[in-house]
Amino acid sequence: MPSAKRPPRGRPTQSDLEKRKARVLEVASKLFMTKGYTGTSLAEVSKLARVSPRMISAHFGNKADVFTQIILERSLVASQLAAETASGTTLEEILYGAARFAWTAAYSPGAISFLRLVVGEGERFETHTAEIARTTSAVFYGEMERIFADLVERKLIAISDPAAIAKYFIDLIVGFSPPQAAMGYWDLVPDCDELKGKVHFFCLGLEAMAADEAKPKPVAKAPQRRVTA
Repeated sequence: MPSAKRPPRGRPTQSDLEKRKARVLEVASKLFMTKGYTGTSLAEVSKLARVSPRMISAHFGNKADVFTQIILERSLVASQLAAETASGTTLEEILYGAARFAWTAAYSPGAISFLRLVVGEGERFETHTAEIARTTSAVFYGEMERIFADLVERKLIAISDPAAIAKYFIDLIVGFSPPQAAMGYWDLVPDCDELKGKVHFFCLGLEAMAADEAKPKPVAKAPQRRVTA
């Protein structure tokens, strides 16, 4: 019985290409985490991901570009988490979900591990680390701002500047800076009660702010002219 003919080799379909690219990022991510940036080579990534070095070069660039792409992909995943967690019905439920998103994005073991890598390689490729910092911060703060803008649109809160309020919220929830945690200075993970307490405190602040803005503003009196004899 004649053996079945193999299909002719050609360009991979778009679906196959996306799977290969995802495999490259997954393999490279694990290698970076276990061997560090210096100990990871694209040759090893190519071998373990079962793709050609040319494919990696064509779709990602050099090792620094692959590393940057991994960080950016993690930011996109975090943005999806923001939409999922901040999906409650009451204001406190929504903000509690937003708080869990903020904490996960800033302090999860994976986030801290990659932060250590980025900080450790800062001098090696300064341009890339600056790009990573700008992009990930834009995603992080942008998603939080969207949550507060949606709350305004749904009339659950009354504020004039969602971007500023989002920053205040992140400052309260995240607290200690992630770089400090990356250096091992602080590793305390808040429990649910602590996060809920912070969210409740913030909601009270929003109520007080709305009440203050609703107060009628005093009308400034026009200065009286002095009449001279």
